[in-house]
Amino acid sequence: RKGFGGIVVDGFVRDVGQISKFGFGVENACLMYSAGVTPYAGTVQSIGEIGGNIICGGVRVSSGDIVVGDGDGILTGPMESFERVIDVAENVVEAERNILKGISQGVSLMKMCNYDEHYELRKNGKESALDWRKTRLVTFNGVEHVKVE
Repeated sequence: RKGFGGIVVDGFVRDVGQISKFGFGVENACLMYSAGVTPYAGTVQSIGEIGGNIICGGVRVSSGDIVVGDGDGILTGPMESFERVIDVAENVVEAERNILKGISQGVSLMKMCNYDEHYELRKNGKESALDWRKTRLVTFNGVEHVKVE
């Protein structure tokens, strides 16, 4: 009714099962984020305000900020910050999709990243970080396959 897809509470909640059935979020389920679950009823101690700035989970959320969440957590910030990183985020989603596709096809995670080079550098006391190799989906006989470059 209000056009929202989830609930964020900087505290504990109860009735999680019933709230998750509200049917307005992802796949008609309510996503809810909280510090935890409690069997106790809460109370309203202050009247609050609408449209103000808050601190939630130690993060400042300003009036007008975008709040985006999924099963892994929440991001918040002004629209401009999301516009600056959308291309990077889309590349991450594509890379993760390819990695999951590769795993489903039996491709080793070590083959899809620079594990061998990383191992040798670390073994010799040099700086290194694991990094994913570029992967792409190729279609052969109508079936998508992951190609590691």
